[in-house]
Amino acid sequence: MFREHDFTKDDGLFLGDNIDLEFEILTDQPELDESDPDFESDARIPENVSGWDLAFMVRLKDTTADPPMIDKRTDASPGGITITGVYNADRLTNTQRVLVTVDDGDTDADSVFVQKKKTYRYAVKRMSVGFEKVLVRGKLPFLKATTPDA
Repeated sequence: MFREHDFTKDDGLFLGDNIDLEFEILTDQPELDESDPDFESDARIPENVSGWDLAFMVRLKDTTADPPMIDKRTDASPGGITITGVYNADRLTNTQRVLVTVDDGDTDADSVFVQKKKTYRYAVKRMSVGFEKVLVRGKLPFLKATTPDA
């Protein structure tokens, strides 16, 4: 289930913008060797995440202590994560995604980001009691626009 996914500057994630990040969660399949040149990424099976408690956290580094700079949850507080689409075990027809909404206020001038262009670290984690597991993690570069705040 765990995978590394790095966003890049080409994704255009600007400080002070409303940003939606989408994640497809896939099952663990230890028999698949992703380093094999013949590996096909579509061979992994989607995981049905309906009803899961999920968290999305952003830190300067993976080892940075709590609290995270951004903290989103599927539960009512602080919110910010929804499950969209319809689950299907066939990856080609599966539309289910974890949607994380980063509001403009999460990265505006009053936030802990203080309008710095930097690459941060993020993780999406299953928080269900007894099933805690990091599902996706990686780099999250925020860019600073030259336009004034609106």
